Amino acid sequence: MRYYLLPAAAHATGATLGQTHLRPLRELLLQVPPAEDEGEVVVLDFKDIQETNGSYLRATLLWLYGCGQMAAAGAAYTTTMDDNPVPLNIYPVAANLSREVVEQMEETFAHRELPCLEALTRSESADVVKSARLHGVLERTLKRSLQSLMAEQTATAKDLCDKHPDEEINITAWNNRLAELHKLRLARRSKRGRQWLYQPVAMEVTNLWGKG
Repeated sequence: MRYYLLPAAAHATGATLGQTHLRPLRELLLQVPPAEDEGEVVVLDFKDIQETNGSYLRATLLWLYGCGQMAAAGAAYTTTMDDNPVPLNIYPVAANLSREVVEQMEETFAHRELPCLEALTRSESADVVKSARLHGVLERTLKRSLQSLMAEQTATAKDLCDKHPDEEINITAWNNRLAELHKLRLARRSKRGRQWLYQPVAMEVTNLWGKG
């Protein structure tokens, strides 16, 4: 897990300031990229920022998100996001959000129909977020799939298909759901034989259904 504290700014607005604030992390990620298999969780800490706007978030958190999506989708992924994101197998998570930052982040991510996690508790010794809050948009079926994955913590599509016969979907459909959670940076994956083994980026999402 990489942890990065954004520089203090009561009013962090604008793409230029966002690019300046993120530059040290960007350079580090490019110099020492995450492993290509499981990737790495990146926690972006907003502790010293009280207010922000969409341009700043696009240059910081959303830029990291775009890099992760590019890595998940490979060369076939095209993006219109600002400031030329590059494929990096990262799972961006925000932390220590003020109410004003939350409101702006909800608007920024929801406008793109994307989800984003806010870390509430994290492990200092492992690449895992213990609990998180969901912001933005996540389709109901994917919420159920994420809930099923969190219950197991690690699972393949076959594991979940066997565990949830009530869903009445086959392994291919489970594969598609889990792959979408991976693309949305909510689940990590690694190879187990010929199958993908998935694990949630956050062990628990407290308000998956709008509570907490």
